[in-house]
Amino acid sequence: MQARFGERARWSVLIGLATAACLVVAPGCKTTKRAEDSKPLVDGIALPELSSKQAEEVGAWVAAAYAGSGGEAPAVLREGQGSAYVALRDRGKLLAEAWGPDGDLANSLSKALASAKAGVPAGASPDTVEIDLAHSFRTVEKPSKKELYRAASGKRTGIRGLELSHGEHTERTAPTKMLAAGEGFKQVVNRFFKQAGVDHDGFAAGGKARVFENQQLLVKLPSGEGIKLLRGNVYVEPREVTQANTQATVDLLIGWMLTHLHEDGRMTYMWLPTISGEKPNDNNMIRQWMATNALIKIAERRDDPQLWARIAKNIDYNLEHFYKQEGEFGTIEFQGKVKLGAVALAAMAIVNHPERARWQTQEHGLRRTVNELWSEDGSFNCFFKPRTNGGKNANVQNFYPGETLLLWAQLYRESRDPELFRRFVTSFRYYRAWHLDPSDPKRRRPSFIPWHTQADFILWEALRSPPADPPAVEPTPEGGEPPVAEAAPKLTPEGWPVGTTPETPVEFAPEELVAFVFEMNDWLIDKMEVWEESAFDDEKGRFYSRETDYGSAHASSTGVYIEGIIDAYEMAKIVGDKPREDRYRKALSRAIRSVMQIQFVDDVDMYYVTDRERTKGGLRTTVIRNEIRVDNVQHVLMGVLKVVDRFAATDYGTD
Repeated sequence: MQARFGERARWSVLIGLATAACLVVAPGCKTTKRAEDSKPLVDGIALPELSSKQAEEVGAWVAAAYAGSGGEAPAVLREGQGSAYVALRDRGKLLAEAWGPDGDLANSLSKALASAKAGVPAGASPDTVEIDLAHSFRTVEKPSKKELYRAASGKRTGIRGLELSHGEHTERTAPTKMLAAGEGFKQVVNRFFKQAGVDHDGFAAGGKARVFENQQLLVKLPSGEGIKLLRGNVYVEPREVTQANTQATVDLLIGWMLTHLHEDGRMTYMWLPTISGEKPNDNNMIRQWMATNALIKIAERRDDPQLWARIAKNIDYNLEHFYKQEGEFGTIEFQGKVKLGAVALAAMAIVNHPERARWQTQEHGLRRTVNELWSEDGSFNCFFKPRTNGGKNANVQNFYPGETLLLWAQLYRESRDPELFRRFVTSFRYYRAWHLDPSDPKRRRPSFIPWHTQADFILWEALRSPPADPPAVEPTPEGGEPPVAEAAPKLTPEGWPVGTTPETPVEFAPEELVAFVFEMNDWLIDKMEVWEESAFDDEKGRFYSRETDYGSAHASSTGVYIEGIIDAYEMAKIVGDKPREDRYRKALSRAIRSVMQIQFVDDVDMYYVTDRERTKGGLRTTVIRNEIRVDNVQHVLMGVLKVVDRFAATDYGTD
């Protein structure tokens, strides 16, 4: 099998797992009548796992057969029983497809290949053969809605295939085809029922469903290179998490971000590899401004004036389309809502750009809005518009206040403003108690942790380092009078006098930050990271466990958790907590394995993608969902950039 980073590697195909299934039908497909002389395979006949050498033999034979000189098929096909699916593609475009007859795999694959070849449009020339070798069929007894979904639930997409039959209609769909279509189970089933003119009850009464295992491979034409796949992709071995491979992953992420930063400053929000296009009418201001902050991190490393100028256009674009001034308050409004998180992240992007002064009006307005939404007990109202949204126990409290404290931590590091420090500490203590409140255990959610970890780490670093030199005092001219004092004190953008000293001194030990960061991230790894208990090998390292109920699996979640855990790692390293340092290091290395697994890298995992330049480097949402949302890339990039900065070569290791 072709390993992800150029070396040969082995992986486990999970054959025979009763829990593995997928259900697929191509968009707009038509159900077909079973041929009168075609007999379905007997249930339970398995095909032994193909070795890498056998995959190479199959690849060479397929290429020769396509060219018209196949000769005798490899033994694994001659001795195997099953049914072969073949799709012929040219640079991702589907040209033709076919299933071979059930029975001898050599005969099935040969006939499927010939049938597909006959369907190739005149003048077209495929460069890839997509193959599924179906075997181990199993009938779903009493295929009610419940049992059908039990056999072919979403987590098994791309692992098993499904055959549905009702009356004269039969449809068998290969796992790789569903992955290419980017579809979910419900869409597939509902379309088949519509085409067959039946509902769930009618199908349960008179239909038949069978699931099947499969082995997947791609064959490149004309070379005949055969490449084994797991769920339509190359499996990333844990040992491939190295410093060099992580840097290669970062470079691809950066490439995707810069490719999707448009000339007018707009950033792509959602890219759909299945159609090689953007999802229309879809956007989110928090994620857009997070993307701007990620672009800034790229520019900080490259020190490229042209890139800084492009990012300035991105800020201008976002401000032009979504910024509104309402009196002294600046807002980021989208679809009638002004969210605290969007306001804070927009201010952060402006603060961190070298040309910050050109957006001073907007920065000050945004910072006043943040302050307006703060309460003396330390809590935040999460919406400026409508003000009734996001109460103190709403789920958005897990996100927006942490994003805001991340802004405040950066501003405090810069200004050492005593009043800002008081407000940060007040909010830190409020949200620590809120997050850990034993009276409401459901309130403790993973989404809270990375934002507060990052904010706490920045404040902790600031408290450990001396403040920058204060601004120079304007000297008194020789022989002249001292400068006349200003009639009114200079105000911070938030509205209080610069240098305001709280009436009651803030008593705060930095150790409070350390203890909370460790408590949060220990719990996060316990609850969310998946390794030994992964259902399938390609899930290893992601931050989503099916044993908990904290939303759904998502690349952006793994990414933002990396952003926080790398700060917890650095904190543990500085304070000399070796067990936690090693635990966080291992968790990060495993998460990077997951990132590498879901990244679009080459023409193998982009076998169905027509615009590969704009897809390359992006991150699938999960191993079964191929859409690329901008924060999939942005969060992972910001986190892994910190890993690259802080890890030595010997720190990369998943075990």
